[in-house]
Amino acid sequence: MKQLHKQFSDEEVKQYLKWYEDRVMTKSEVLDLLGIKDSRFYALLAKYRNRPKEFSVAYNRVKATRHLPPKVVKQIRRELETERGFITNPNMPIMFYNYSAIRDAVYEDTGHNLSAQTVINYAKRWGLYLERPKRKAHIREVLTDSVGMLLQHDASIHQWSPYVFRPDGKPLKWSLITTLDDHSRKMLYADLRKMRNRFKFSTNTVGISIIVRLWMGLWSDFSTLSLTFDLSSMARV
Repeated sequence: MKQLHKQFSDEEVKQYLKWYEDRVMTKSEVLDLLGIKDSRFYALLAKYRNRPKEFSVAYNRVKATRHLPPKVVKQIRRELETERGFITNPNMPIMFYNYSAIRDAVYEDTGHNLSAQTVINYAKRWGLYLERPKRKAHIREVLTDSVGMLLQHDASIHQWSPYVFRPDGKPLKWSLITTLDDHSRKMLYADLRKMRNRFKFSTNTVGISIIVRLWMGLWSDFSTLSLTFDLSSMARV
């Protein structure tokens, strides 16, 4: 139903209804102008005829706006503040709030359904909102003609969990080693290690190289293709 009070003033609607009563305008013209259906038109017309001086299209809420129970609001704030701790932790690769995850966590703890937008509204109210910057359009340039011609092997070290620490109380960091195929962008390998290891990084690269060589050997079209890896340049440790 169109909200007339946001589109037209009381005086405007009254004038259109008066013109209809005076047969200056037809019903179809009023319907098109106000963007309403027959049932709404006749309801407004009856209201206008009964009390023309007090006629108004202002929206009067019958029921109070739904409020969340205090325990749910408290849980939303607790989850937001927990994530703020993750974001401000320089050892963790987290830069933004995950409002959908917070919504799910609140539901698991309280059993109360709510939307991610509700969480965002409370986050803005409490100063716990971070807007994600709009990403620039990225056109991926594929450097290869087929799968397996170029593999991207890399490692990054972070505190991947906020709940793990070393015996001395310092954050426990792990290295995530991954291998991506340039053509398909599929992840061929992933391994999470407690510490960065040059030998492990290099042997993983060799292992993936052997697997890809065996796979490509099954296809005659690739029989002349040779794969080489420069471990010294790829092992960025």
